[in-house]
Amino acid sequence: MATSASTTSARSLIKAFDATGNVMLCSSFSKSLSPALRIGFVAAGRHRQAIALQKTVTSGGTNPLTQQVLAEYLDSGAYERHLRSLRRSYERQVDAMRQAVTRHFPAETRIAQPQGGFVLWIEMPEDCDTMALHEAAAGQGLAFVPGELFSASGMYRNCLRLNCGNPHAPEIEDAVRRLGQLIGQG
Repeated sequence: MATSASTTSARSLIKAFDATGNVMLCSSFSKSLSPALRIGFVAAGRHRQAIALQKTVTSGGTNPLTQQVLAEYLDSGAYERHLRSLRRSYERQVDAMRQAVTRHFPAETRIAQPQGGFVLWIEMPEDCDTMALHEAAAGQGLAFVPGELFSASGMYRNCLRLNCGNPHAPEIEDAVRRLGQLIGQG
């Protein structure tokens, strides 16, 4: 989940170690508030003027009313409360997805324990090709991201990433069950 600099631990930001202004911190509120908001920020350091010019040239200005409303929302403390609630929701959703994978995927499946966010990284048995599985799954209206897409060298071909951003519902449980069946057929 993308978070603002104020909600991300300063120790975890490379920008915190930048004494010369060379590092730019870019973030948005799309995943934490709303994709439709289409607003973010750049802490551009010494590149501030060049970035401001590029922003103006490529996409014009940002709606000042939207900026003002967002600024007041951030100042009110409501954003921090929203993030706490969102983190709890994602934690429940990830846990529900983990349980569904445990129920429906092969016993030798390994599931990473995420420290936050709303995705699960899953390691399938070595002989599972998740790119081929992806093609078969797409034909049945099932979606996931093959692990190989996260490697420039073709690693993780037996891994996949599942999005847990939606509340766990019977439709999601059924999709995980059907995906597990496809894996069993491979």
